Amino acid sequence: MVDEMRANPALNVATITVLPATQTIDILSNAQSDRFHISQELNGKLSSQCKIPADLKQTTIGITAAQARLDLLDKRCECYVAATLAKLNILFHCSFLLRSRKKYMLEVDAISVHEGQSFFTDATEGLPNS
Repeated sequence: MVDEMRANPALNVATITVLPATQTIDILSNAQSDRFHISQELNGKLSSQCKIPADLKQTTIGITAAQARLDLLDKRCECYVAATLAKLNILFHCSFLLRSRKKYMLEVDAISVHEGQSFFTDATEGLPNS
């Protein structure tokens, strides 16, 4: 084989020239493939970075909706408490009026009994005892 190479030096020069060219093409092809993989990785990382703000936005919307529901429940509770207090106030006043009426009726009864006794005492004073 060495003898063949010595016999035809132009062939050796062509082989030596083609070999680096082939290696250069292989290196460029590998670099292109590496660049494609790097670009895919970067796209994946960028898309995940873009997903984070979208997730945060969705979480914020959920929190805002929950706060609105809590505010509504708070207002409903306030209205319920106010209505309950108003009912209790009315019941207290009704109870007070009923107690006052009972007290008044007892006083009227006491006055009536007393007046009835004095009426009978006055009416029987002039009558002879039997």
